[in-house]
Amino acid sequence: MNKESHIATLRQRHAELDTRIREEEAHHSYDNVAVSRMKAEKLHLKEEIERLSH
Repeated sequence: MNKESHIATLRQRHAELDTRIREEEAHHSYDNVAVSRMKAEKLHLKEEIERLSH
């Protein structure tokens, strides 16, 4: 896997997490722990994308 395709994969995963977080938070009683984990993973992906992009 080359660098560009790896970044694209990370961006796709980041977008999927964003969607899952919004869907989970839309429920009246959502799982705070699960959302926190997804947000942490999303942040990690963002940092990795930024690192690889430079």
